[in-house]
Amino acid sequence: MIPTNDSWFDGSFGKALHRSHAILRAVENGRDIVRTGNTGISAVIDAYGNTRVLIEPDTVGHGIESSEGMSELYHGECVALGMIPMCGEDIRPRVIDVLKKCGLYRVLRYDWGAVTDAAFHDKKADGDTVTVVTVEDIGHFEMKKMPCLAVIEAAKACLEGLVE
Repeated sequence: MIPTNDSWFDGSFGKALHRSHAILRAVENGRDIVRTGNTGISAVIDAYGNTRVLIEPDTVGHGIESSEGMSELYHGECVALGMIPMCGEDIRPRVIDVLKKCGLYRVLRYDWGAVTDAAFHDKKADGDTVTVVTVEDIGHFEMKKMPCLAVIEAAKACLEGLVE
């Protein structure tokens, strides 16, 4: 998983260049990559460099962002927090370490009702379900259609236990 903040590249070729780097890394390492950009290009790229799906930053992150009213967190921090519950338990500590190094890790008290309401006004929700990208192992992902409330419960179980 590659979290990235491409906000300073608006109006330039920087976002596309970063996506090209992700394709190169996928081929170079022979691994599938999930690239999540807060304002850049989010995609799932296979080990051969093929873009399998272009995605928006995740639903949980958008729910956190909307419920916080941007008073506490920046957009990239919300997207980063939303990635954590979508990672497998074995790799989650490694992802958290990377997010801490990038300054994208925060521990908050969440209003889960507000997060739920905001998350599923997201354009990716399809009725009571949403398609999410999960990463159980480094280099492997799965797209899953999940009930919206199951996504929130997974996020709640994961994010409420986090400490600084």
